Formats: sequence, C-alpha cells, structure tokens
Amino acid sequence: MGQALGIDVVAECVETHEQADELRAMGCTTAQGWLYAKAQTAVDAGLILGTRLSEHEAAVPSGAGGPSLSR
Repeated sequence: MGQALGIDVVAECVETHEQADELRAMGCTTAQGWLYAKAQTAVDAGLILGTRLSEHEAAVPSGAGGPSLSR
C-alpha cells in the first residue's frame, strides 16, 4: 500500500528470517527488529545514526549488525 501511495514504509518487529523473506517477497525494502539488532544504548545508537549500517558493521557493538531486506 505504501508503494502505491508513494510513501516510505518501515516494517517493524521483524524477528525471524522467514518474516524478512515474506516482507521481501511483498516488495518491502526497509525493516527493523531483533533480527537485525538488539536494543542499543544511546551512545551505541549514536555511532550508527545517519549512516548505512554496512558502513559501520565493524564499529557496531557485537550482535547489533544484521542483514538488510535489500539483497
């Protein structure tokens, strides 16, 4: 629906690869949830805000990085 309306949509609470696969099959390209990263402290979140996660995977605390829906 978001694509039809020309708005960006973020899928939330993605916890499994199966959920991510289904979202990808539906054309969703942006998601968040525990599959990708656990909750971060303000300091750790500040390290990655405003940049692509792939640019900071080496700097992101262990367990915080993960796959994106775009392949």
